[in-house]
Amino acid sequence: MGNLLCQLGNVSSKQLSKYKWEAQKVGKASFAYAWVLDQTSEERNRGVTMDIAQTSFETKTKRIALMDAPGHKDFVPRVIGGASQADAAVLVVNATNGEFETGFGPGGQTREHARLARLLGVSRLIVAVNKMDTVNWSQARFDQIQSQLSHFLKGMNITAVDFCPVSGLTGVNLVSKSAAKTEKYSEGEVGAALFTWYHGPCLLDIIDSIPSPDRTVDGPFRFVVSDIFKPAGLGVPAVAGRVLSGGVSSGLNAALSRVFCQPSGLPATVKSIRSLCTVRSGSDHAEGAEISGGFLDQVVKSAFSGDQVALILSGIDPFQSLVPGDVIADPDNPVPLASRISAKVLVFTVPQPITQGYPVIFYYHCTSIGAHITRLKSMTHKENKMMKTVKKPRCLLGNCTADVEITLERPVCLEVYERCKPLGRFMLRVNGESVAGGTVTAVLPSKKNRLVDF
Repeated sequence: MGNLLCQLGNVSSKQLSKYKWEAQKVGKASFAYAWVLDQTSEERNRGVTMDIAQTSFETKTKRIALMDAPGHKDFVPRVIGGASQADAAVLVVNATNGEFETGFGPGGQTREHARLARLLGVSRLIVAVNKMDTVNWSQARFDQIQSQLSHFLKGMNITAVDFCPVSGLTGVNLVSKSAAKTEKYSEGEVGAALFTWYHGPCLLDIIDSIPSPDRTVDGPFRFVVSDIFKPAGLGVPAVAGRVLSGGVSSGLNAALSRVFCQPSGLPATVKSIRSLCTVRSGSDHAEGAEISGGFLDQVVKSAFSGDQVALILSGIDPFQSLVPGDVIADPDNPVPLASRISAKVLVFTVPQPITQGYPVIFYYHCTSIGAHITRLKSMTHKENKMMKTVKKPRCLLGNCTADVEITLERPVCLEVYERCKPLGRFMLRVNGESVAGGTVTAVLPSKKNRLVDF
């Protein structure tokens, strides 16, 4: 996405020249565009994205909040945090011979990322078939990748999919349907062969065509924290995140500016609201990440469901009272704190059957916590080409759906999926592998469950 941001003018020519010079100096000239969003020295040295970076750009009809997520297997938990906040996703696959097969094969990240996006609520998927320049803009290669991925995605009930051939290095088909001229390929136009057979829209136009999702504007205020940082020049901490439901106003409206921090149970007031422009996930990275516009864009009076904003709070010290994954809510309608839930889960391929008491790591948004599957209520799986439901199964097999109870090691902010979808989705992982994804069907009574009066 770095080259796309450069072509849109979000990165100055001076800054891009700096990235190119620095990348070439360490023998990574082809990584210059990746460095637009990969800002830390560790990311640049390793050549992989490690954190979530956020920025924004404009299409013909929309302003898009972009979250750049890692693709490496070691950082899947951060992908979960990013996908949990997304309405749509761009799945980037490598067209290079052998590379697509590695990512799409058993245990490959292409499969896992698509599965995570689907289970975490992403309803629209764009597959950017990248590095088409390495296969000479081959239509046969593009069709092969599209065929294999389409079959896989259809099996996951992902039907709203667009495929777009691109080259992130040369910039072809990112923001316009035209060949490119670059310093490296100054001998002529690059990518002209692509447009002899591809007649669809460019990547930017596909993004622009995504329908605006329905928002729960009239529901109770729910805001999930993704980062707490102190931006240069502001002097006070900012709490970055996304409004999941309802809305909030700044201090001009006393009633609508009162909020409740959970699970700490502390009241606070929204002093001001800033729309996010560029934020680096993790406070230790925030002051190093800068694309034109800085960290925070304009001050806004209110924020509503779907908005990515930073809240400036009074009455608490965000660094002491909040962590990523916490929820800021309506004080008159707080989120249940759950340590025991009923859930419907989709079990993936697992190394061993899941039995009662099975230990897992429970992931939702930016939070991870130890948990156990403490009760197996039912399991539905395919047997002899027929769907079979078993009550109180002894274990859960791979590729099944099940109703279970899960007990968490500490209370976290969860809601029944039907009431607030973003706070009702989760993933389960074991030993660095995703084993299941699910939705909350009930928050069960427990001595650890509590609602604190404001």
